[in-house]
Amino acid sequence: MKKEFLVPVSTVICAISHPQFYPKRNSRKNMSSFIFWKNLISSDSQDFLGTFAASYKTEYARLLPLARFLPFVSPTVEKLKTIPTVRNESGYGRSLFHYVGYGFPQLSKSSLNLIDGRPENMRPYHYSKLFEILRPPSWFIFDCDNAEIALNGLLKASKESISIDSTKSHDWFCFGATSIDEELPIDPNLPRDFFTSCLFTPISLSILCHILQYYRTTFLNISDFPFSHFEEFLLASNDKQLDLTLSTIIDSITACYLSPITYRKLFYQDKFTSWMFRHFLLAQFLLAPYDVHPVSYPEMPNTASHPLWHQWQATLDLWITSTTT
Repeated sequence: MKKEFLVPVSTVICAISHPQFYPKRNSRKNMSSFIFWKNLISSDSQDFLGTFAASYKTEYARLLPLARFLPFVSPTVEKLKTIPTVRNESGYGRSLFHYVGYGFPQLSKSSLNLIDGRPENMRPYHYSKLFEILRPPSWFIFDCDNAEIALNGLLKASKESISIDSTKSHDWFCFGATSIDEELPIDPNLPRDFFTSCLFTPISLSILCHILQYYRTTFLNISDFPFSHFEEFLLASNDKQLDLTLSTIIDSITACYLSPITYRKLFYQDKFTSWMFRHFLLAQFLLAPYDVHPVSYPEMPNTASHPLWHQWQATLDLWITSTTT
């Protein structure tokens, strides 16, 4: 059987909201004060935005050294219309659209809703149009509430598109942080970009989630937690033994659910694809206690209840009890 080649990612377009559109500090949606391990409260909004975008760029540069990274800050419909130009300039390669929903209006059944200048001015941008301008090979990540609605819109677009070669219409990936009508956890000690943090810093987020689930009383008595422990958490991301343990556990779990062909394609053919799908499965596990269920295309089975995850919990227990102060 001929080996299927995965086209590598050449361009990343990251849609993030300007802090001026974040929910008010006293609202239910802004109980948390950090995004991707950056303290929002202690920073000027413009400085925070620059640091935030730079952090995402750094993570993508680590995973995709040759890819072009373009931050779209609170993009308007007109801004998204420039994507075909970006796509053409990139030439060969897969384009990735990463949508971090915090600060954006809620998704609708048929479109992203974008702020055009002022919060009261919203304009729809249809998923069918997004699919068309990013044409396969492509990748989509929706780190937001009700993310499955976007995945469904893209699936519909892929079936109905007449402008895309039928042999390529299925050559795309999509991750959604939440299923229909689900919301990301609003625990004030968790990042607002939970799903993205899991993809980029899986070990750090695993430690924080484990602490909140099993050591909450102890750690919440510590002044300025979780900010006081960010450095320790992020250093753990560079721990080769933790990384090896997590990869081994996820590989073992995945082998129980996927066919050999799919397993090789998604987990052993391309480093970036492997990294993302491994940590998508971790997101399933970390979000399960909050009754949140990430979705994907191609569809991944829910592995959150696999007993091998207990081994990862035991590893986290050992790290927390021997390292944190």
